[in-house]
This record gives sequence, structure tokens and C-alpha cells, in this order.
Amino acid sequence: RFVLHESLAISAASADGRVLPVTAGEQQGSLRRWQLPLPAGSRSLRVEYHRRQLAQHLTMVAVEGSFLPAGGAWYPRPAEFFRYRVRLSVPGDQRALVAGRLLKEELPVARGDRYRADFEFAHPADGIDLMAGPWIIREQMMARAGAEPLRLRTYFTRDLDRIKGLADSYLDETRAHLESYAAAIGAYPFSGFSVVASPLPTGFGMPTLTYLGAEVLKLPFIRATSLGHEILHNWWGNGVLVDYASGNWAEGLTTFMADYAYQERISAAAARALRLGWLRDFAAVPVASRQTLASFRSRTHGAAAVGYGKSAMLFVMLRDLLGEDAFQRGLRTFWQEQRFRVATWGDLQRAFEQASGQALTPFFRQWLYRPGAPQPRIAGASAVASGAGYRLRLQVTQGAPAYALRLPIELDYGDAVESRTLSVDGAQQTLMLAVDRLPKSVRLDPDLLLWRSLDAEQLPPILRQWIVAREGRLLL
Repeated sequence: RFVLHESLAISAASADGRVLPVTAGEQQGSLRRWQLPLPAGSRSLRVEYHRRQLAQHLTMVAVEGSFLPAGGAWYPRPAEFFRYRVRLSVPGDQRALVAGRLLKEELPVARGDRYRADFEFAHPADGIDLMAGPWIIREQMMARAGAEPLRLRTYFTRDLDRIKGLADSYLDETRAHLESYAAAIGAYPFSGFSVVASPLPTGFGMPTLTYLGAEVLKLPFIRATSLGHEILHNWWGNGVLVDYASGNWAEGLTTFMADYAYQERISAAAARALRLGWLRDFAAVPVASRQTLASFRSRTHGAAAVGYGKSAMLFVMLRDLLGEDAFQRGLRTFWQEQRFRVATWGDLQRAFEQASGQALTPFFRQWLYRPGAPQPRIAGASAVASGAGYRLRLQVTQGAPAYALRLPIELDYGDAVESRTLSVDGAQQTLMLAVDRLPKSVRLDPDLLLWRSLDAEQLPPILRQWIVAREGRLLL
């Protein structure tokens, strides 16, 4: 019995050359099950397959580098998820790898010898990506307490390898990222990690490796940003697999724990700037093109603002709601319960509910299944004296149907500022605050801690705003 992708056609023959009838069975998504009878006494079977149509995948076979993507139909796909062992053999000046544990490696010794390597992936995989190129391999072994050491490698071109300290710095940064994420989530689930140079401008992450453009690898900030993002995908996306039918949660969680955490370590201002960027990206997406977070599958034009930005902001808001300790417990619970399983947004919700003791259905429902963003406003403010202080009256609007919001506000007293969080769940709501003295002004969410539609003055001038304006003006 065989399970192959629908873009493949197969034929079969017995060892003595007799063609065998192949019967198409049940269809499961893009996979179809096939059955064929084996002659009595048969010990082997040859299966031939070819692509019915060329898929739109980035494929390259060249001396300077080769890439056969998982979706390129270059191998028979046995099931939706499967384990594999692959033996590679390439000319002696080339090196090659697939995701997985390196079982065996034979380096060429004499002229004409070939490079050979055996890899095994013992966990559920949804595809096999193959890479080859004229690389120089550098390696470090990373010791771990109570576990086997991890094999860390760079597969760099000669030009990259000549850059003093570059390979070592990537190996050192890889080690640092692995230690940091393991401490926050749980032990690294694979046997090693490799940074592989691509002749193409790629930025791919697979289990146990990342495939980055050779020119990109030269940029100094990549080791602290993109490298950490791709390493973290070994937990979120490769260690816990995504149920894409119910929404891709992995990109947002990885963006939050890698890219956003990096900005938080720099400064509060840097983190705010990234949040502002997410909200501005979303504001530039036409209303008709805005999708729900639950419908996000992968990066496309416009979809990244939701699948990366809004998703990452969901985790910013969730951490503020639960507190740091409960949030971190939720992450570890999710990892422990879903490791090497296909997980949904619902599985994430249950892990955070278990860790915090809070019911989170209203929170997840509104952020996952509503396509836009709230637009809260302070419509009016007044104050009256009350005892030794004042009672501040705020009129908040947000449009209907209303979101349930934890609305940050800032009271500016001139010589000091005070931050508070208000609970708002109505389209129009009046809130009363007790204050010791009269503030000079009240600002709504100045630090951009809420996923929302920005005010016009917070948006940068872009050409689209002028094009769609009813009366455009150009000022010099």
C-alpha cells in the first residue's frame, strides 16, 4: 500500500518485470492511497513515479548550489507525516544534507571519490528538503547535562569561510540561542543544528537547520535576529507541528519569542517601535484584504501583517493579562503536552488556561476570529473634586460590536506620569477613576500595548493615502 501526493502518478512492476495493476483508493486531502497485488513469493517491488504537473516551488540544481524542496515531488511521499532515512552521494567537491541526525559521513580522499552521508529523521516529518553545494564544513559539539551533545555546524562557501571569525560566531550564537530557548521552553528536541549557505536569497527554516542566502549571512545583525527566529522554529513548527487548517500559530509565537524578545532586551523604546511597525503594517492592508488570524496559513502579500504582527501582539497582550510566571508556565505546558504532535490554537489556549486557572475563550475568540481591530477613543474627560482628591470621568467609545479590552491609559501630571489599565467591553462606556490630584492630560495606550487601529497622526505618509483621498493635496 502506498500513499502519494496527488501531483504524482505511479506505476509498479514485480522483480521479473511484470506490470502490476495499481488501484486508486481513498483520498485524504492532497494524498491518495494506492493498492496493488503482489505475486506469490515476491520479495521486492519497483515503484516508478513522475510529476503530473510542475508545482511552483523554488528548485535549483547547479554547481554553486542545489535545492530540492520538500514540495518539489522529487521523492515518493509515503504519508502526510512520516519518518525517513536518506543516503546522499555527490561529487567530491560538493557536500549535501537533509534535515535529521547525521548517522554516517564519508569524506573524499582521492581524486574521483564522492562525498557520502546518511541522515535519519526519527520524528514525524511532513517533507524532505535536500541541499547541496561546494561548502566547507565547520563543527562544534555542544555539551549538555544529562543528554547527548549537540552537533553544531556551518556549511559555508569558500568566500564566507574566509571571513575571519564568521563561522565561529555563527556556531557561538547558535549555542547561545539553543541554551536560552531550552531554558524557557524545554530541552532541544533534535540532535544538532546547522547553518547552511544558499546561493539564492532564501530564508528557510527546517528541523535541525536553516538555509540562508550567502549574502544575508554576512550581515552582522542576522545572528541575533533571523538566526534566533529559525532556531526557535525547532520548538514551534518543527517540534510542535502546526494544524494549518485551524490557523498557523507558530509564526506569531516565534516572532514574539525571538524577534520581539530581542527588541525588548535592547530597550523598551525598541520594543515599542516594533509594535508600532506591526500596527502600521496592518493599517496599510486594505480593509477588504484583512483576514482573521485563524485563517492565516503562510506569508503572502498582506497576510504577514496578521500572521506575524497580529499573532505576535496576541502573545504580548496574553502575557500582560496572565503575568510573566503564568505565561511561561503555559509555554512549558504546551511544549510538554504537544511535543511532536500536530497542535492547534485551541491546544495553546488550554495550556495557558491550565497554567493560569483563567477561562480564556473570550480572549482567544475575539482575536482569532475577528478580521479587523478595535478603534478605542477617549470621547470625553472631566473631573470633580472628591474628598482629598478627584474623581475622573472618562467616556470611551470603540464601535460595535465591542471588544472586551484591557485598555492602557496614561495620566500626565506634568511632573510625573501614572499608568493604569481599564476594563472596557461596551461600544460606549463611562469609567470613573479616583486620583489624588488633577492630571493635565489623559492618553490612551501611548505605549501601543493593544492591537488596535492607529490614529491618523500615528501613520506615516504613504502614496496610497493620497491616491484614495477624496481631495488630494500636495504640499512642498
